[in-house]
Amino acid sequence: MGKLSIETGPGSGGWGSFTESLARPTITIRQGTAIEQREVVTYCDTKDVNITIHWGSNNLPLTFRKCVRLSPDGRNLTILPVQ
Repeated sequence: MGKLSIETGPGSGGWGSFTESLARPTITIRQGTAIEQREVVTYCDTKDVNITIHWGSNNLPLTFRKCVRLSPDGRNLTILPVQ
């Protein structure tokens, strides 16, 4: 389970902070299995609302290129086969 920490400052009406637990996301592959030379579509599902999903690899943010696409809501990540 992740944690969301928010700190407020003088411009927000006062000082303070709170921490909220986030639900564990579920990552699934649309086809069930990744197949070489085919596109792979992964889906991130979470019970949390009003959040932003960040995708990464090797503890670094994922770089989106022609062969890596993200849906507008950030939940579907598509990796196209390299030609």
